Amino acid sequence: MTSPAQPQRSPPQPPANAARVEGVDAWEYLPLAAEAEVAFVWAHGDLTLVALGIADDDAALAGAGWPARVGGRSFDGGPGEGEWAGWPGAWRIRPRTIYAARRPGEVWRLGDPFAPGDRGGRPPAPLAPWAPLAADAFAPLEGLDQWIAATRRASAAIADGAAEKIVLARREVARCPGVGARGPALLPVLRDSNPEAVTFGIKLGADTGWFVGATPETLVAQEEGWLSTEALAGTSAEGPEGLDNPKERAEQAWVVRGIEEALRPVSLGLERLGPVAKRAGHLYHWQTRFRGRAAPGHGIFDLADRLQPTPAVGGTPRAAALRFIAENEPHGRGWYAGAVGWEDRAGDGHAVVALRSALLRGDQVHVYAGAGIVDGSEPEREWAETAAKLEICKRALARAGRPGR
Repeated sequence: MTSPAQPQRSPPQPPANAARVEGVDAWEYLPLAAEAEVAFVWAHGDLTLVALGIADDDAALAGAGWPARVGGRSFDGGPGEGEWAGWPGAWRIRPRTIYAARRPGEVWRLGDPFAPGDRGGRPPAPLAPWAPLAADAFAPLEGLDQWIAATRRASAAIADGAAEKIVLARREVARCPGVGARGPALLPVLRDSNPEAVTFGIKLGADTGWFVGATPETLVAQEEGWLSTEALAGTSAEGPEGLDNPKERAEQAWVVRGIEEALRPVSLGLERLGPVAKRAGHLYHWQTRFRGRAAPGHGIFDLADRLQPTPAVGGTPRAAALRFIAENEPHGRGWYAGAVGWEDRAGDGHAVVALRSALLRGDQVHVYAGAGIVDGSEPEREWAETAAKLEICKRALARAGRPGR
């Protein structure tokens, strides 16, 4: 089914309850996020925001097109364990204060003006730049032998008809004293290194550390009732031509089918565009885009819960793939491959799949990556795919930050 023509949209107007403050970019207020107990940071396209604290009530924070709630969820919707202990299955709040910008040179403060370290609307002193963390400082927590055994079990399950695709994930870890407090310093490096990605950062409390990333994958976006999403699956480090094979095309087809099945009950029609090869850093993926009208009453977080985890990060059929992951992966994924996003008071907004990400907590940095196992998958090749994905975050960690951002 093809959706009606999508109307032209004008940029959202500054909300009536906003105060204009100094600064060219809302991210100049990142030092306040370093001081706050709870913080949410976002940059994509024309929107940058730094959200601080938790409001005392659920009153609308801003007008249409401006963030009113922020949040996220874990991969499987369950509470964290291991390095993710203390992270809930889902978290959605109305921030107490948001510094937001929709265009350069116009930064607005929404909500309570008394943010930690606030100096009358003037940007605080810049953070010290990020200190590089050598890429070779990382060590796999699940070695190659363990990975080969897991992929062979997944292949056997697929051959037996238990599933069509199972996405397996693995972790690497590095030690870096005090890194759990350094998330805000890393975020500008991630943003500069991946300008087309959505850069995000979340801190849930004083001892949870920072979950940060620069993800290439939109889970769902909605504006004035028009929803859009994408199927991003199949991976090549060898250019677009590396995607043109049955395995990568099958991975893409399963994600397309999963999105259509999830959104059909809550949409008035979807238009499908693609697939085309999309570049994400030094990798390429198949991308199919969708757009259409959302049924009334369905906001971003509701749509995200319907879609997540998609076949791109879990597998298909969903229940069988998630059961295999729970029984065979030696660790919980926490919020890696979960969802992160924001919505306005009408439920419009943007949510992404939390990929190309790292957890900075205490004195450790964990990075994560996954690969889809299908019929004919080769364990060593899938290991190489995860290594290529891990490099995106590790390269940013190995780069020096820029003072003044």
